[in-house]
Amino acid sequence: ESFQTLSQIISSPRTAIPPSLLQKATAIVIIPNMLKASFLVGARYGKGVLMVRGGDGRWGNPVFVVLSGGSFGLQMGLQSTDLVLVCRRGTMLDEKTRRNVILGADASIMAGTLGIQIDENAAADLGTEIYSFSRTAGLTAGFSLQGTQLRLDDASTAELYGKRSVRARDVLAGRIDTVSTEVLRFRDGFNRITGSSP
Repeated sequence: ESFQTLSQIISSPRTAIPPSLLQKATAIVIIPNMLKASFLVGARYGKGVLMVRGGDGRWGNPVFVVLSGGSFGLQMGLQSTDLVLVCRRGTMLDEKTRRNVILGADASIMAGTLGIQIDENAAADLGTEIYSFSRTAGLTAGFSLQGTQLRLDDASTAELYGKRSVRARDVLAGRIDTVSTEVLRFRDGFNRITGSSP
């Protein structure tokens, strides 16, 4: 689902991610079918994949992430969103603590199509590091990531790699030697559609 979501968002004229941004990206998060339900109090939840580029310029192996958050106000509706976050600087990881928080509730995220069309080259100088690209269907108007946290999903990542002791940070650090055919297939496809060298 994550691979299909990224392919569709990259290829769609309305949400296309500029190749120059993909070439400079240091991390990419793909969240297919993120759900948001609200009636005064709102909640959102989604599960997807994080890819991080290593120091050698190559993309590493995927790990699972969970996105969750809430909101309060005059709101009502049900919404499904395919979401891609492209990080231009850093890796989104919180290296100062052992918590698995990737993006805190106070993270600054700019709408990708709008921000890049305004001035892609100046964006980094303004301190914006993360761009969002999304496709939304549902009854709720608008889209926002305020009050949202993105966390590494160790349990699902361990299941993917077939080892209970595996943690997402181990994968991101390149400490996993053997990977499944599913991981290889996803990574090869990811490199192909992002225009990256395998």
